[in-house]
Amino acid sequence: MINKFTEGHKDSRVKGIECIIELCVHLLDFPATKLKIAAIETLSKFTEENKDKLADKLLKARFFVNLFMDLKGEVLKQSESLIIFMADKFTKEIIQTMWNCFIRFSDKPEGEVINEMWKVLLPHCDISFITILGEELRKLDMGKYNDQVLDFIEHFAKKLKDPKTTAGKQIFNVKFFWNLIFDDKFPEVHKVSMLDLFISIAEDRIKRDCIDCIKVNFMEGTSIELSMQFLLKINYIDYKESESFLYNYKCIDRCMEACKKFHIKAKDEKSQKRISPNSFLTKARIYLEFLHVVYTTHDKLCISKEKLNQIWDLYYTNPLFVEETDLLWDTISKENKEHIGFFNNRNGEIDFFKCYLENPKMFNVKEMTRRAFECAMKYFNRINNKGDIESYIGIDFLWKIAVSADNYIVRQKAIETLINLYYNSMVATNNEKYSDKVVRGCLKRIFEFKYTSAKEFKHIFTLLTKLISKYI
Repeated sequence: MINKFTEGHKDSRVKGIECIIELCVHLLDFPATKLKIAAIETLSKFTEENKDKLADKLLKARFFVNLFMDLKGEVLKQSESLIIFMADKFTKEIIQTMWNCFIRFSDKPEGEVINEMWKVLLPHCDISFITILGEELRKLDMGKYNDQVLDFIEHFAKKLKDPKTTAGKQIFNVKFFWNLIFDDKFPEVHKVSMLDLFISIAEDRIKRDCIDCIKVNFMEGTSIELSMQFLLKINYIDYKESESFLYNYKCIDRCMEACKKFHIKAKDEKSQKRISPNSFLTKARIYLEFLHVVYTTHDKLCISKEKLNQIWDLYYTNPLFVEETDLLWDTISKENKEHIGFFNNRNGEIDFFKCYLENPKMFNVKEMTRRAFECAMKYFNRINNKGDIESYIGIDFLWKIAVSADNYIVRQKAIETLINLYYNSMVATNNEKYSDKVVRGCLKRIFEFKYTSAKEFKHIFTLLTKLISKYI
């Protein structure tokens, strides 16, 4: 039977595998009708003594070495159950031959067959098997990394993550994955998934050690995007103790420098149609997310006018994709668990509202979107909570939105907000003179509004109609 396998002809080799599996069945004295039982189930009923006998015959005949040295996809598929069953008996030579075969065919259909086998085989591998594979992986030239190899690495890392493979973390230094991530030759598209793998299997002690590498990155201005992602994923910035780190290593400056470089590169890639909106937005979000965590966690690190101008220019004034502006509104609107916002103090919020939202040179009310309106209203409510409505910061801005915004839903929401504000103030005071003053003030605003188009006049008329129906 083993001779049949080693004859070389594909059909003979397939038949040889079938005969070996059939022998296993007969050794257990199965009836003929059971020959089609799943091979792995059949083999699992072997006693250790019978398994040793079978392993001895197969190893002496160099069965597995021959299998991988002269690979045939169909033969390999037939052999899968036998390989899994005998994996703990594999010698270093067999494992190395299997690995070399995988690398040789990793960009061919046969490589896919072996890769599928890794997924099934790795959970059954013992520490010695994992150790040898780890040695081979470390020796692999970066030029041979392709999708199949990267897929293997993912499954290999999951094996290390398995609690049953605790010792594997000692025999295979997981910092190997860390070094891959920050290697310029490692494929860019796989770096984030590799970072996630590293974080999932590395112990806290190792992650803390990596902070020193991150410090070097920020000092030298290299791999900033990945460094920020690492800090975000391990929640390092969330701790007050990280404030000195952020300050000393100029993390905010580095973030903005990297953000500008990213946009310049993305602009070039967009002109060549080499970047999709989704992939762009995924990366553009990282910079804003990093800044948001920094500013909402550390009250001593307030955003400067210079930095805000840079962010505004990149994400609002000159966005590469329309959706990029939504990222900005979402970031500025978001609060942390303690309800601290992006500007982390009232003065900062007022400055943002006056210098950016109310400033026609910085913000175009006509083009206001729903997300922009929601953001503006969030700050309008935060900076105004009592007093005469006419003295509210941004009340003129709200009237302008109600009349000038092109977006119908935005206009209606602005009108609704205005009506409720004035109506609630009248109900709260329960004073007829005050109510009369409010109504007259509203009418005065409407009649004195300097509209610039027939469309705006129509919007004013709509607002007047709704005010009359509410108050009179």
